Amino acid sequence: MMSSYSIPEIHTLKKTLLDHLNPFLIDHSAPNYSSTIAVACSGGRDSMLLTELCMQVLMESFSECQLLVFTVDHGLHTHSKAFAKAVVKYWQTRGIDAYHLQANPHLISQGSGIEDGARQARYEALKQAKLKYSVGVVLFGHHAGDQAESVLMRLQSSSGIQGLSGIPKQREWILRPWLEISPFVVEQVFQQLTLPLYEDPSNQDLRFLRNAIRHQISPQCAKVFGSGWEDRIARSAKHLSEDAEVYSYFLKGYMEDIVKDYSSIGRFRLKWSLDPSAPLALEKAVIRQFYTSALRSFSRHNDQRRVKEQIQYLWKVWTSNKTQKLSLPHGLKAWGMRYELWIYCESYFPQLPTNHQVCIDSTLWHRQQDFSVKWAEWSLDFRYIHEISTLTQQKSESSHLISIPKSFALHLRLPLPGERFLPYAAPGSKRVTRLWSDRKVPIFERKRLPVLSNNEGKILWAPHCRPHHELMPHTNSKTWLLTWRIDNH
Repeated sequence: MMSSYSIPEIHTLKKTLLDHLNPFLIDHSAPNYSSTIAVACSGGRDSMLLTELCMQVLMESFSECQLLVFTVDHGLHTHSKAFAKAVVKYWQTRGIDAYHLQANPHLISQGSGIEDGARQARYEALKQAKLKYSVGVVLFGHHAGDQAESVLMRLQSSSGIQGLSGIPKQREWILRPWLEISPFVVEQVFQQLTLPLYEDPSNQDLRFLRNAIRHQISPQCAKVFGSGWEDRIARSAKHLSEDAEVYSYFLKGYMEDIVKDYSSIGRFRLKWSLDPSAPLALEKAVIRQFYTSALRSFSRHNDQRRVKEQIQYLWKVWTSNKTQKLSLPHGLKAWGMRYELWIYCESYFPQLPTNHQVCIDSTLWHRQQDFSVKWAEWSLDFRYIHEISTLTQQKSESSHLISIPKSFALHLRLPLPGERFLPYAAPGSKRVTRLWSDRKVPIFERKRLPVLSNNEGKILWAPHCRPHHELMPHTNSKTWLLTWRIDNH
């Protein structure tokens, strides 16, 4: 039986590896090209065999390229350091530069469980090593058996099409060339090459879900479904992955018109005029993707279980007829109402001006030139209008024609508690914060928005409102177009 894997199966593994490495190592003009690749080697069968055959492939086809080995020590048991050092020492004796990486225990503790935390810490350690040693791609030895286990894990966590797609073959700097290779092929070739095995004791710990599936459920699946069941599940995951790509492609195009990415200033906005025939599932998919995008921008964490936990609460905000505020994990918050939703992270907000005031020099009006005034993440633009008759102005809450006497000195400042304002043609004055509330201005912006006042402190304009009547254009006056806009830098 073992001899049947002698030449053909080794050739299959090496050819698959070569096919996946070619795009990374042939095109020297690629933006992120590097002649150095690495293998994430834990000391188990899969990663030890991957390192061995990768070394052979490079010697045969890419002799100018360098191979590194990264071994991550998670510190989850007393012998973890010894195991990692043993793996590193073995490959160093084989002439390969191998490195012992230490996982960050803080990242492990931040995960939703030990497995999740260890995975996040492992990838972060590998990412930093990749940058440090200028590695182009890091290879992982996952095969069809690992893919089948992942699908079973995702099934019990109520995953959708993307989750049931399993482990991706490639994501950014990570490559899994053997993801569709049978675990039996890997096992037999490993035995034939008589490579050493550094089996981590934690791999037998049934408290970890993947270990429980591997040691308790997989044998039963083999009895019920027959040999090769992992391969069939891996093929199903591949089909779902292709469907998920199509789904993501069209969803991304759909969201381009309804989502504004202001992540550089701490916020995302979703505003949607719904087609009445749109299915409910589309709304939920959009909200899920919207939240995932915000989480990726503002946090290292991308635990889909936490995402799914929060969707029900975001859905209540999304379908409410009244504005609501919601606290989310990882320092994020949400605000919105029916068909409008903001997700924001206040620690990303730009600082407000010193003393919470910006003075506008009165000489700027004499120059009759365009100018702008900056306030945190916003700009107030003043455009001089030579002839009003030539101006085609679209109706907008953020743009107004105004007239300013030459002697005026104006100030942008935060409104005082309880301060009132009377917009042009309004039936009466109201508190500024009430005016913003009536106009459904997000609550997190109301605490940061300024007003425009004169030297006596009288409010002449506030964002989202019409100007005071003293600024309204009149005969023989100099006219400006005042525009309030957000700076997404």
